Amino acid sequence: IPCVVIAIIKEAGANTIKVIEDIKNMLNEIKWELPPSIKLEYLFDQSVFIMESVHDVELTLIVAFILVVLVVLFYLGKFLDTVIPILALPMSVVGTFTLMFVYGFSIDILSLLALTLSIGFLVDDAIVVLENIHRHVEMGKTPWEAALNGSKQISFTILSMTLSLACVFIPLVFMEGIMGRMFREFAITIVTAVLISGFISLSLTPMLCVRFISQTSPDKKKNWIEKISNKLNTSLLNVYKKGLSVVFKHRFMTLLAGCASVAATIYLGSSLSTDFIPGDDLGFVNGFALASDPTSPYKMIEYQKKLSEIIRNDPNVQDHVAVGAIPNPNQSL
Repeated sequence: IPCVVIAIIKEAGANTIKVIEDIKNMLNEIKWELPPSIKLEYLFDQSVFIMESVHDVELTLIVAFILVVLVVLFYLGKFLDTVIPILALPMSVVGTFTLMFVYGFSIDILSLLALTLSIGFLVDDAIVVLENIHRHVEMGKTPWEAALNGSKQISFTILSMTLSLACVFIPLVFMEGIMGRMFREFAITIVTAVLISGFISLSLTPMLCVRFISQTSPDKKKNWIEKISNKLNTSLLNVYKKGLSVVFKHRFMTLLAGCASVAATIYLGSSLSTDFIPGDDLGFVNGFALASDPTSPYKMIEYQKKLSEIIRNDPNVQDHVAVGAIPNPNQSL
């Protein structure tokens, strides 16, 4: 069937999804002006792969959030105490989205990946502040005094944790070349999320502790979550004590194992193969057929029809388009 194939390439810096949506809207307007014998077909739509990848990262983000909630719940053992760090998480994400809008960033794979990786960082600061305030409450202080003294006591630690995590990703912001252009948005998103998390841990978290943490008597009966939490923490603490005692008894072997780990890291890091970007499965295969030199274009079209019939009968192929005698008489796409 005679056809016209048009390939559209976006400009540098343009949003792929926005460009494809505008093209589809334009084609929907044009197709009503075309003769009935002319049909418009999409050969390759990159937005499908991009949106599927974004949805996968979004699902990973949701699963990571649920896992963090469960870990915090079984570690703290109290529902109300779990609410405090969990509220800090969406507040940090909302603040990050706000600054991303100010920066002119878009929600893409790299920015969502940055938020997914930083979920654990966002809760760490709030848990540290919560535990210290809870310790002051157990000492007999009122929730107000505990929140004030506990957050003041731990503020330098939170500040150092926040700045150290942010400094890890700051070099990526100033990286040059193609890799710098790719990971600059990723690094800025993580640094922004970590800094906002540190601010929320020293402001919102103490306020929530005043509202949610209450003084409890040691005679109060524990619920099943608290029992599981105490048993789990006690078991982990016992394992840690045993491991620590073994390390202290064999200090030289521990130091030797640490040096061996550093040497193994250097060796494996230098021996592994390097690549620019791992290959992606776009669900699109571009094939090329070649016949002998004296093959006429009409004969090549017949060959291509037979080849297309084989591809069409493959259940793993959703759709395909073939062009015969292009770019040379004995070639086809």
